[in-house]
Amino acid sequence: MTELFSVYRKLPPKLQDLALSTYGLLLRRLRYGKVFHQTLASLEAGKLNPLLDQSERLSEMVAVALQQTEHYGKLRGSQSLTESEIGVSNFTGFFPVLEKSTVKRSLSAFHSKGFGKNSTTTLSTSGTTGNPLNVLASKQAIRQNYAFFNLFLRSIGVDEFQRSATFAGRLIVPAGNKAPPYWRKNYAMNTLLCSSYHLSTETIPFYIKALEEWQPVFIDSYPSAIYEIASFINAKNIEHGIRLKAVVTSSETLGDHQRTAIEKAFKCPVFDQYGCAEMAVMAYQQKDGRYFIPPQYSIVEVLDDNDRPVKPGESGHLVCTGLLNKAMPLIRYRIGDIVKTSEAQLEGYPYILFLDSIEGRNDDVVITSNGSRVGRLGPVFKGVQGICEAQIVQKTRTLLQVNLVISSDYSETTENQLRKALEEHVGASMQISFKYPDKIIREKNGKFKFVKSEL
Repeated sequence: MTELFSVYRKLPPKLQDLALSTYGLLLRRLRYGKVFHQTLASLEAGKLNPLLDQSERLSEMVAVALQQTEHYGKLRGSQSLTESEIGVSNFTGFFPVLEKSTVKRSLSAFHSKGFGKNSTTTLSTSGTTGNPLNVLASKQAIRQNYAFFNLFLRSIGVDEFQRSATFAGRLIVPAGNKAPPYWRKNYAMNTLLCSSYHLSTETIPFYIKALEEWQPVFIDSYPSAIYEIASFINAKNIEHGIRLKAVVTSSETLGDHQRTAIEKAFKCPVFDQYGCAEMAVMAYQQKDGRYFIPPQYSIVEVLDDNDRPVKPGESGHLVCTGLLNKAMPLIRYRIGDIVKTSEAQLEGYPYILFLDSIEGRNDDVVITSNGSRVGRLGPVFKGVQGICEAQIVQKTRTLLQVNLVISSDYSETTENQLRKALEEHVGASMQISFKYPDKIIREKNGKFKFVKSEL
């Protein structure tokens, strides 16, 4: 992949558009097809009892986990219950809470033996602790996942196949580019891919013009990126011709001030969506502002520090049981985020269907010497060996300190690789120093900020 990106960077913008569109065709083939359309039609028809469907899906997932994976197979002999006796009402007593570190230490133990290479692919998490998790995913589960995502989009009045624009953490425009275009076109996915790394007060007018010309129906963005544009529009009282039906945000915590600014600038509602590469949970905002968790997608618990369920309206650790991906079952998986539950839940249902907020993703952003804001630097660490945990601390406008907890696989070559990857994101003018502590200090909620600003 690194070699392909090296070739991509040398292409002129039009050929980069062609390369991205070709990749887009591969994504369409992976994400959509018969299973996608069947799942979406079934969800929209609403004929099935969602909770009955949830129960059946859990039974299938439990059978696969116990019969076809090494990790869960060890539980079979230590419990008196048989597979047929394990269901929604009692599975929490059979399966202990699963920590992400346990999965990372023994990935293959969670892989189902019933899936061949042709029916699976590997996804990677964003790596919020600097150590991404590689997820074995069935292609069927991926298509089902996108059916649920498109169901969400349709619920807010848009569709995944309509023209869109995205701002995310992909380096689709080389960091050294000083002139527009700061975006590329994926015609296969009908998407304008905008670089979030080139946003600044000097470049935002170019982005606005590009969006006016592209005329997306909706924008899918990190909150920090679209907020930068919205703040510029509001501060300058700019009259623009961008006509959106909605803005969809994800991957970062959406602040109330950001929502207000974005809705003012683009004169459309903002809806936040929460998900993960593990396909262990999906939650999306409804028009009342609460996050809804489709029961056919996952079973969600919110637990306190002693792994007891919190009361409705309280915050706690998000623990998820995914119901889609049988290639890598994750049952009662602590994903590492803190959420606040809604006071109103489904009466008589023991798990969580509604959240008020996602509280565990308050990553800071890096501000470069030219004023550009760079968030979600997790992709820098994808594919890097020898790192247990990582934290990026901005000390000054020109200095980043990278704190790394390393293993024996780490080397000087790794440091050089990281330095180069970071420079591609934040610019070569930023000084980057490396520190190697034994442990990274956590915040009060038990997590540490992956990106932390001391400005």
